[in-house]
Amino acid sequence: MYYNALRKWWYLPFLVYLLPNLVMSLFVAEFNLLIVDDYPIELTTGTFTIISASLLIAVVFFCIKLISQYYNKKAFSYKDKTPTKLIGIIIFILQILNLLALLLFDFGRVRGASISTNLLSTLVSYTSSDILFLLYYGHYREKGIPYFNLGLYLIINVLKGWTGIWLILFFIEIYFQLTKRPIKQIVIIVLVSFVVIFTFYPTINKYKYLIRGEEYYEQSTLLESAAKLAVRLQYTTNVILIAQETESLKSGLKKETIFPYYLDNKIGNHLVNPNSMNLQKYLTVNYLIDKNLHTANTDFDELGWYTGVGIVGWLFVLDPGELILYFFFITLLIISPFVLNHYFLKAKGLIPVIQTLTFSYVFHGWFAVHITFIFAFLLYIIIYNIFKRKISNLT
Repeated sequence: MYYNALRKWWYLPFLVYLLPNLVMSLFVAEFNLLIVDDYPIELTTGTFTIISASLLIAVVFFCIKLISQYYNKKAFSYKDKTPTKLIGIIIFILQILNLLALLLFDFGRVRGASISTNLLSTLVSYTSSDILFLLYYGHYREKGIPYFNLGLYLIINVLKGWTGIWLILFFIEIYFQLTKRPIKQIVIIVLVSFVVIFTFYPTINKYKYLIRGEEYYEQSTLLESAAKLAVRLQYTTNVILIAQETESLKSGLKKETIFPYYLDNKIGNHLVNPNSMNLQKYLTVNYLIDKNLHTANTDFDELGWYTGVGIVGWLFVLDPGELILYFFFITLLIISPFVLNHYFLKAKGLIPVIQTLTFSYVFHGWFAVHITFIFAFLLYIIIYNIFKRKISNLT
């Protein structure tokens, strides 16, 4: 049952993520225009680059799928050992601290404080209660739904202005439903969900930007919102932009105005030049906004989310010799959560969580977030084993 669920589950990320990328490559080839995060940019490269970018993105998709399936097959023999509610209580306390940091210091909200400036924010930053909840949710799901943890998770992320949480929960829950329901029912659920999302997306988008502190937001039509959502779900145009600006970006990397991919994380950020920035931020600041509209003191972190680059974007920036280290780095990121689960938990219920987060983060090139996920997974393993032993001793 789990094997069939795993195979069928991959149709969902194909429809949501890979298909928009392929469609966008056709759009670029037809209209000779790049739409990067809603910004039109002149296309200065040729058809070969467009085809190369789209093919590489497709190859990356299927490589992640194959690696994930290989490690997930090992999990079919795992016995489900659901965690105790005590672990849920501990995570709930960490979620409360997350909420307090958000309400008191605006920490974690989109366009809010992104740097830890006090003990509470630092604690919240390094414990990653959102990821701990998702791991607990998947681990506990066979026993039921941890409603209090789920409710707090939704409240926190709605107040932060994040809408991606719904898609993550949807992916995880569909995986579970595939192990319980016939495929026809799942198809109906997915289709109805897509219709509801597209119908209410203009309203959702409006309140998302209001929560983020947008002073002025123009209501979009259903068609406009659908088009913006499709652009957000793809990063083909981002990769093409990188390809046509390769020399400039390579120069920025050598001059340390762009810091390397492996330093784009909480620890690495302390080792880089303070005036440098990651590739996503560099693209946004230099190509997607009019810097004349901002002063020298502008904190560009307050402008919002930076454009994605995926795994493929770095392929056009790195030298051939550096690609070997890059491939090793990517492979390590993909397999780490599966290996941790195999050797320390052997939890079948964590398969959909690992699958969803690994694909979502690595495919889009959100390496810093994925590294945070790996460290949060280690923390979850520690919490689980400590309290599992304590419960065992008591009984």
